[in-house]
Amino acid sequence: MNGEYMSKEVSIYNRERLNEIINDLSTKEITIEEILKADDVLYLLKPYTLRIISQDANWRYRKWVAKRGKNLPDGAKSRTQKGFFVRRVIEEVVKQIIGYYGITGGIQIYYLCLAGQITKRIKTKPLTRWVNIIKERIKYWVEFRGCEPKVAHAVALATAKAFYYYYIPKK
Repeated sequence: MNGEYMSKEVSIYNRERLNEIINDLSTKEITIEEILKADDVLYLLKPYTLRIISQDANWRYRKWVAKRGKNLPDGAKSRTQKGFFVRRVIEEVVKQIIGYYGITGGIQIYYLCLAGQITKRIKTKPLTRWVNIIKERIKYWVEFRGCEPKVAHAVALATAKAFYYYYIPKK
């Protein structure tokens, strides 16, 4: 596929760069050094997309607070708000990747769940263990859920990059 399923908002000039980025995500080896490079994932998220993501994440957070979290300490509320934002960013990145490969319908949920499982498992683990966790999750989702290996690899690597860039505090 050459990106014919990508959204109309992407110009012809940007389409070549997006094709290159998504193909790189599906072919690059998953290493710690590769996870730390977030340039390609940042290119997938345009400034206006980040603004929409931020608004949506804030709406989800306010809805969550209205239902559950009225008496939480400020630290827990800020971590929760950050978690909603990161989750929404990862959803957008995954949707762009699976849209590039032309995956539609209910199968999209498998790739979103793969991204969710990766973030859940690497959140509390040291960076040195991330590579093994990601490879195990890819193997599981390819074998038992029927995901395409190339797409699962791209989704997993992009998820780890976005999670590292937006969630892990920088020193």
